Amino acid sequence: MLHRGITRLVSIYKETFFSPLSIVEKEMAFLLSLLLGVYLAPLALSDLIINVQPQVISPVFTSQLVINCSVTNNQVPNIDVIKYVSLLRFNVTINDFYVLLSLDIQTFNLQRFVQFRHAQVSFGNLFLSLTVYNPVQSDAQAYRCNIDGDNSVQKNASMKGKKEVKYEPNVTALIQEITRLKISEDIEKCSSKNVRHLRYNNISKIKLNFVGSSEIVKELIEPLTVKCSFLASNDSPYQDSVLQFMYILHETNDVIATISSDQPVTKSGQNLSSYIIQGELYHNLSKDSYLQVTWQNVKLSDSGKYFCGAHVNNLFGQKDRIQVELVISVQRPTLDDLVKVVHDLQREVGKTNYTSLLQEFQKILIPESCRGIIYKKERVEVTLASGLEVMCDTKTDGGGWIIFQRRINGKVDFYRGWQEYRDGFGDYNIGEFYLGNENIFKLTSTGQFDLRIDLEFNNTKYFAQYKDFKVLSETEKYKLMIGDYSGSAGDDLSKGNNMFFSTFDRENDGDPNLNCAEYRSGA
Repeated sequence: MLHRGITRLVSIYKETFFSPLSIVEKEMAFLLSLLLGVYLAPLALSDLIINVQPQVISPVFTSQLVINCSVTNNQVPNIDVIKYVSLLRFNVTINDFYVLLSLDIQTFNLQRFVQFRHAQVSFGNLFLSLTVYNPVQSDAQAYRCNIDGDNSVQKNASMKGKKEVKYEPNVTALIQEITRLKISEDIEKCSSKNVRHLRYNNISKIKLNFVGSSEIVKELIEPLTVKCSFLASNDSPYQDSVLQFMYILHETNDVIATISSDQPVTKSGQNLSSYIIQGELYHNLSKDSYLQVTWQNVKLSDSGKYFCGAHVNNLFGQKDRIQVELVISVQRPTLDDLVKVVHDLQREVGKTNYTSLLQEFQKILIPESCRGIIYKKERVEVTLASGLEVMCDTKTDGGGWIIFQRRINGKVDFYRGWQEYRDGFGDYNIGEFYLGNENIFKLTSTGQFDLRIDLEFNNTKYFAQYKDFKVLSETEKYKLMIGDYSGSAGDDLSKGNNMFFSTFDRENDGDPNLNCAEYRSGA
């Protein structure tokens, strides 16, 4: 479903948009020259230091993750002149490390290749540090520090150090932490039987109520609301206690919403635009506090166990942590369900605007892009609301990409004319195809898009990404328009910005002496 945010298109595996063969050849030659020039110096752990704190993260309990790269004594073996200090993170999708930050030691120019939502970067002389606040499961990866420079033998020498951050699931962490705290409090702080009896008598007066609007919800056509309410006794001894924190989490989707004494209700995790949160937290336990999450269009992935928890400082100065759970089942709608929804809509709005409302309803059921498509496999074929059948990439950089060109084995000939590139060719089943310039034009004319090119060379994966990607109409010769570049493959496509599409039978490359498409056997 197309949102107001950026929807992204991708060209996957050894392909580009304009002159695909020529650009791939140039990029591979450039990458090969870089790879051949790298001298892997032996690692001296005493000189290059990478440190991560903590090494195990868990939402709710881990407030921040810190990764430090530093060089002791201002030198490392086999590198006479240090030029760059870089921090990289492992990406499971591409099965390789990609650069997060790179510091030019000579100019102190810092490049950020990834924009974090909540993070802080600090750097100094041969020092680079990244602090990620409220880390999530995707932050639990291997991190690597690279030192690049020159030595007396050759240029482009490098040194690497690696550390791994592990993830501990939310539910397990919460249960273990609650159990540990209660045992510790029982042993160390509640030696008096009378005090212990009074304390648990007060805890029993706390009521944490967690309910859903329905235990069974139909995917996409029924809303879901879960509400956690903290109801406390009005007995005077307990009024001295203070409610500090409430949260709602899903067993696989991590923490969804939190509210605390020093921070208003806050969304967490991914797909923040897919739900609405509300909440009020009162320190005085004579008033009810609550935290509520509402989804207008739930998905199958929203099924499962939900947990609501509350942290309270009691009148003895001890922390009580209470948790309750709720099970929600999201099911695919049947034909009868859809018919009922249509009848309900018709009753509400009448015949005047029924047609337009039905069209809006169909947009919800049938996606307009790959954005929001969730699937276990890396790629899935989807029919969009326009009727166009596309292949979606659900994993690369968070998913949501429409693959408009793919080349992996050379079984499909890409040396074709204007009409075939206009209409598209190839086969999804074979794994090689081109979606067609006319389809790409129609897609990119509906909103703002990114272009991503992924390629692999010598078992190493690279990517190039461009903002503001657009292809104009056939009357404008399918002109290419792209914005700022980011990535690891090198910026070779920007020279084609504002250029027309060209094939061997329709030359638009601007060179009067050479047909580039014919010369390169491409387009």
